[in-house]
Amino acid sequence: MKAILLTIGNEILIGQIQDTNSQYISKQLGHIGVEVMEIRSISDGEKEIYDALTESCEKADIIISTGGLGPTKDDITKKTLSDFLGSPMVYDPEIFEHIKYLFSKIGRVPNEVNKEQAYHPNITQTLKNEMGTAPGLWTEWQGKLIINMAGVPYEMKHLMETQVIPRIKEKYTLPYILHRNLLTMGIPESELSLRLEDFEAQLPNNISLAYLPSGGRVKLRLSTKAATKALAEAQLEPQIEKLQATLGKDLLSTEEELVEKVIGQMLKEKSLRLACAESCTGGALAERITSLSGSSDYFLGSAVTYHTQAKINILNVP
Repeated sequence: MKAILLTIGNEILIGQIQDTNSQYISKQLGHIGVEVMEIRSISDGEKEIYDALTESCEKADIIISTGGLGPTKDDITKKTLSDFLGSPMVYDPEIFEHIKYLFSKIGRVPNEVNKEQAYHPNITQTLKNEMGTAPGLWTEWQGKLIINMAGVPYEMKHLMETQVIPRIKEKYTLPYILHRNLLTMGIPESELSLRLEDFEAQLPNNISLAYLPSGGRVKLRLSTKAATKALAEAQLEPQIEKLQATLGKDLLSTEEELVEKVIGQMLKEKSLRLACAESCTGGALAERITSLSGSSDYFLGSAVTYHTQAKINILNVP
């Protein structure tokens, strides 16, 4: 099952706000076995939205958009969807009653502009938005599923958690997707890829390897999908063992663990203690170490010596 995400709004394209919705939606879909194949950000233009819907429906099973459901003139997602589906807009009095209820809680009365949010394409089902005035839309059309949600992150998240994800799971038989991460440190990504050429070459088609570099570390992610969790684990475990053997001493951790946690465990196992002297990091190293409970078992402290004179006086740096 493949999905395409559309984020609608000029504010994203001009860099005024960051698109955090797509990251959240992608993670939630991945948890239930839906593969996100593409993420697109498009402007508040009727042609742009129409073309994006057309192209997305040609490639994906599920299309999810955020943004453009508000009451203002640039919120044209519903109108464009209506044209795309060939389904006229209809008024839903229940939605407007919900809008009036939300306004009454802050001592206000909705106007005719707000009433526009109670309209939707005739063939769509509405997803009640308990957190705001813009209902979500659920449309099953020509074998595709089109979902439209408000762009406000907390409204979108509430709809995803309470309605969208449960309904997708109910509608489709989805595979179990399993990811396992191995963390390396101190070896460049390019060098690592050369070392793992033979390992990658022997991987079955249903298992993929991804390189995720960050701050002197490279996380290696092995992924697979199967009908059940047990089958996915059975597929992945032999490859995990092979990868561990290939990495040898360069493997730092086989879990989703912070580097400071792994190092802390190593220090405790060897009954060693650690003290630091920091300059440009300004205490950041000590902050990371002490963020873990129990770090006092092995961490003595850190001297922040930013000025040259402090380095001379405290650390005896010549």
